[in-house]
Amino acid sequence: MRAVRLGAAAFILVSGSAMAQDALVRLRCEGKSLTSDSRIEPFGIDINDKSVTLDGVDSFESKFSLIQKDTKFYVFKNGPKTQGGNIDRANGAVYLYALNKAARKVSRSISGLCSKAD
Repeated sequence: MRAVRLGAAAFILVSGSAMAQDALVRLRCEGKSLTSDSRIEPFGIDINDKSVTLDGVDSFESKFSLIQKDTKFYVFKNGPKTQGGNIDRANGAVYLYALNKAARKVSRSISGLCSKAD
């Protein structure tokens, strides 16, 4: 009987922690296209639990999976792994890219800086 109670308590503890989500991180970014060497309009990035959403970045998808989150970086990619990016958590540097798999090269890339949005 005691083992059943301990097992139930462990299940509740584990399932409760699995439901806990990370707080939304909202960033405002400015950057330039490295492909055309031109400035781009400011854009937003929302990081919530295991997803990343880009807002205002033309020619990029808006939904990505967060594949790495540690003390140094956020790293994200889309489903087919043709687009993605990373954000340096220490200095706010952002790099976005789109791959041309047939040509085996980066077809579009954006570099910039992000700061926490209010």
